[in-house]
Amino acid sequence: MSLNYPNYEQIFTKKILSFRYTEDKLSVLDGIIKGNRRKENMELLMDNLKTVLAERQKIKGENLSLIFSIIGTLVFAFFVSRVSFFYYMYPCGVALVTLLMSREKGNIYVLPVILLSLLTNQKVGYPLWGDLLAVGVCGVFFFFWKKNWLSLSKRAMFAAGITIIIKVVYGLNSQVFYLYDGVKIGGEGLLILFFTHIFARMFTLMEENTSKQKSTAENIATVTIVALVFVAGAFPSLIFELSPVYIGALLLSIMIGYKLGIMEGAVCGVVGGLMIMGLANGMPSISGILACGGMTAGVLRREHRILCALGFMGVCLCFGVLRGNPDLYMAVYEPVLAGAIFVLIPSRILQKVDLLLAKVGRPGARYELVAKKQMKAKLKNYYDTFQYLSLAYGKSRGEARLRSAENSRQVMACQFRGMAKAVGGMMEEIETVGQGERLIPKVVRYSVQRGVSTYAKAEGISGDSYLCTEFRPGEYMMVLSDGMGKGKKAAEESALTVNTLHYLMKAGFDAELALKIINSILLVKSTEEIFSTVDLALLNLYTGRMKLFKIGGAATFIKRGNEVDMIKVSALPIGIIDQIPIESLEVTLRKGDQIILVSDGITEADRGELGLLWLKEAIAGIKSTDPQTAADLIINKAVERCGIRERDDMTVIVTTIL
Repeated sequence: MSLNYPNYEQIFTKKILSFRYTEDKLSVLDGIIKGNRRKENMELLMDNLKTVLAERQKIKGENLSLIFSIIGTLVFAFFVSRVSFFYYMYPCGVALVTLLMSREKGNIYVLPVILLSLLTNQKVGYPLWGDLLAVGVCGVFFFFWKKNWLSLSKRAMFAAGITIIIKVVYGLNSQVFYLYDGVKIGGEGLLILFFTHIFARMFTLMEENTSKQKSTAENIATVTIVALVFVAGAFPSLIFELSPVYIGALLLSIMIGYKLGIMEGAVCGVVGGLMIMGLANGMPSISGILACGGMTAGVLRREHRILCALGFMGVCLCFGVLRGNPDLYMAVYEPVLAGAIFVLIPSRILQKVDLLLAKVGRPGARYELVAKKQMKAKLKNYYDTFQYLSLAYGKSRGEARLRSAENSRQVMACQFRGMAKAVGGMMEEIETVGQGERLIPKVVRYSVQRGVSTYAKAEGISGDSYLCTEFRPGEYMMVLSDGMGKGKKAAEESALTVNTLHYLMKAGFDAELALKIINSILLVKSTEEIFSTVDLALLNLYTGRMKLFKIGGAATFIKRGNEVDMIKVSALPIGIIDQIPIESLEVTLRKGDQIILVSDGITEADRGELGLLWLKEAIAGIKSTDPQTAADLIINKAVERCGIRERDDMTVIVTTIL
């Protein structure tokens, strides 16, 4: 007997090799880890670089925004501060510097611009030193004022008091001081209080946060006042004998009335008339004329801009010109010019005006318009993309192409084309919403009542499928499909056709495109012949118009009273050929009319010489107006006509217009 001892030399050699292999693996693993660490370090470095660049871009954007804000404030301050009320009152400079210094002491940079603007006033010979001293003292006083808790109203009162004291002292030392001068200086102090709060509301209105906004009337008054003051400072008092202030007030009245409504237009007109009294020495009656014009624009806001402008000009001319004496309330050309400017404003600029006026009209409306604009831009991108894809997939890239592959391309092309049309419809709806001149609520004038009766030939499963539903508001669908063959297979084919058609049309596809998609799907679905007939009736419940599509289906009947009309179209079923012709006909229905859709099991129940005459007579002979009763009677009559012959699947849909 011999003993077999292990070969320790081989075992040792294997261990050494395994150790070396493991060492190699560890070295490789260590290299991978180091490589991953280097990769992670690079990714971290890139992320840090992206963060730095983003921060720099953000800082750059904030700096640009700050620069534009400063420039805008300087321009606004220059033109507003040089405006005079009642010839010799300059309250806007003091009011503006008081407000800006209450918001931030760094706004002291505006003070030299305000002082410079006072020196460019249009009242030649008027001593401005009192006004210059008042603005300078108020600016320096509030710059060194330590009590930041002082409210804006108290600051305005301090500014008004400083102005009154300085101008009274200056008047007593420089000229004869009358009681009228004292009243005038007191009125200027009141205007300083008023404009301090007006400018404060304007800055609040310009901010993105709308929670601090006032009511609609206050917002409209603020916009009107500030806009007309700016116009008075930026333009001369007369241009070719026409007043820019008058034209500005007229344009604001028609714009706000047309965009916001009757009440808003009237408020703008009243405030604009008051501003004309102070800025252009207008008569008090001008407020009533502008208010009537703004109300007229509000009444005509649902009409075209041209019609609104004509109505506005007519009202203003009638009240402003036909006075009974040679003196006119306003120049004849001013309302005409304002109306012409309103009509000629480009749509792009008018959309930007909508953003401001929506914010003025009610809080949150501006964000709705911004969201609407963003949604339109996004849908436009989708529309362009789907249009491109439909064209790209619809083109044939070679003559030798398998039928299934070509049909697949056609399916995709039709789908993309349908998506583009659906998105285009959404864009039109979004464009219409919010435009009062074209938004007219529709009234549903008709309703329907239906009855359905069926007979299954094999195993209790009918190869006919149907669907009657309101797939969109005011649009009612009746569809009947007969699948090839009988039993479960035919039922699956017809159900696929009906359900796909319903979902496509509910998504926004039109009927022609949806039927073409279904045709391509049936061609792709199997190498065997799969086809279905389709009877599709689309009823508009607003107008009573019905659009009927018949693709290989049996005859359709329309009963009105005792008269029955038969509609029969010779066409191949869906799923037979690649390019299927889709045709339709339209019928205007009345209340009491009945639409009868039947499958070929009904029409072929009697193949005698009479053809379908027996079915027309049977439908005409039904006295009941109940659609379910009519459907049951028709199918019973068809079963009788079949006799002992094998019956096909039968379906009858009767829809009564109410």
